[in-house]
Amino acid sequence: MTTKHVNDILPNEVLAEDLVTNNTLVLKKGTELTRRMIELIKKRNIKTVTIQEPEEELQAIEELEMPFPDQNKTIYVQDEAKVEEIFLHTLAYVGYEYRYGMLLNKEEDILFLKEMFLNIHQNYPFIDTLYALHRWDRYAFVHSFDVFVLGTLMAKKHNLRSLETIALGYLFHDIGKMNIPQEILHKERKLTNAEFELIKTHTTQGESILRSLGQDQIAHFARSHHERMDGSGYPDSLTEESLSKELRILQMVDVYSALTLKRAYKDELPAQEALQILFRDYKMFDMNLLYDFVDTLNIYPSDATVVLSDDTPATIEDMPNGVPTLPYVRRIPDHTTETLPLDFSVTISRMINSEVKSMEQLYNEFVDAVLNGQSKEAQNTFAKLIDGRQLEDVYTQIILPVYYKATNRLRSNEEFEVSHKILMDLLNEFEHDNIKLNEYHTRVLFIMEESVENTVPVKSLLNLLHLEHVFPMVIHQAFSATQLEAYVKKNEISHVCMIHREESDKRRMQEFPPFKADMYHTSCYDISFLLKDLFHTEHQSLHMFDRLRTLEVKHTLAAHG
Repeated sequence: MTTKHVNDILPNEVLAEDLVTNNTLVLKKGTELTRRMIELIKKRNIKTVTIQEPEEELQAIEELEMPFPDQNKTIYVQDEAKVEEIFLHTLAYVGYEYRYGMLLNKEEDILFLKEMFLNIHQNYPFIDTLYALHRWDRYAFVHSFDVFVLGTLMAKKHNLRSLETIALGYLFHDIGKMNIPQEILHKERKLTNAEFELIKTHTTQGESILRSLGQDQIAHFARSHHERMDGSGYPDSLTEESLSKELRILQMVDVYSALTLKRAYKDELPAQEALQILFRDYKMFDMNLLYDFVDTLNIYPSDATVVLSDDTPATIEDMPNGVPTLPYVRRIPDHTTETLPLDFSVTISRMINSEVKSMEQLYNEFVDAVLNGQSKEAQNTFAKLIDGRQLEDVYTQIILPVYYKATNRLRSNEEFEVSHKILMDLLNEFEHDNIKLNEYHTRVLFIMEESVENTVPVKSLLNLLHLEHVFPMVIHQAFSATQLEAYVKKNEISHVCMIHREESDKRRMQEFPPFKADMYHTSCYDISFLLKDLFHTEHQSLHMFDRLRTLEVKHTLAAHG
């Protein structure tokens, strides 16, 4: 690495170290610099930066290196320097300008948060529980600290009383994650409905932990931070009249933090995309608070309507990479597009409206893209459409309904094949992730033609079995009874299922001598009928293995032995 004066930096050079000013992380190390970023650095009176040499390879930050206490030691309240060091290290990790925008531009706000963090350590001896959470799940700790920063500053801005109690509740809102198995917390894929039901218990678990510590005054933060204004949250389905302002703030910043921090199963979203999701789900959140949150960050979702500081209305066109507070805007009166100036001579005063596509609009766009054979558009829309859904719901609410729309609407075989391939590509990607990350309890052998396997209904069935830890082994060639029995024994298979293309084939092939496995016969028609029955099933485990076994009369051929 080499240190350069700002006047010597060239576009496309890469930062070798985080760029920090006034305790705010402006740009993350590993960022490839653009001309606009270089100009922004100069405007901030930063004189030198450290640049990566061409031959150097920077390692990704996988672990947050902070001066945490040893597992069996206590953070003593007298060790103020240690607590301050933890605060500053963690703030530097989460406090990127592209996440926080203008939130931490005032030194007084950073000092306020630091004093609040120190006071909490001094006044609440059970603070060690928070570091036990870090040892259990590093992300949960970082997220909790992030929510503490975002939420406490919003609560302060709204002049809420008992700020220290509120800040403490925000810091401990996710403490129930300590009682969730690590293999669930660290899943590198979307959760199944059963896994999500387990995750949901962290709210009541957290309440119990805080009450056991004698902290009844903050237990409701743990219990109710996943409640929503429209009653769609959990665990109590509370509605807006039951939600205090401090809880409404928590619910909002909790989602924003989760979306913009890197998680086990997905990369972080840019701030403007996270805000789009919040506005998309507008019925769930307090819109007055959300508008105020956006104006406080000074980061705005694309397509938002805003008022500029010169009283001109405009829409947000796009965000430069790494500089979300200086977007490209289109002035509404004359339709001219410009970039907000680096000297902040023109800024955004406030947001008026946000035109964000609803889930229904995204679904209709996905349907149109699939039916029109637009693969790239379908993939992009699909990624937005599945956000926040459990795995089973992706099949029952999106993939299968769209497949059957295609079978009903597309009369041309060529058009249908193009649409079918788009859906099969999505299914194959899901299957790859499931196989890589799964632990299997049961093996089932499927015997079918290759053309049968390569259909959306059958591939969906196989994928859904993966979610139940059932490994579907597929063969295409016909076996004799003797060969089949040997194959079953060698691979420790407990069940065999023949999927026939036609009903007549199913009836003709049901005669097999007994061997040590349960055998089932079904057809493409049976499977299609079964899956149609699951359309729009939501937030449920599907028990596909049980459904498969009861789809047709079961032939138990292995009772002996």
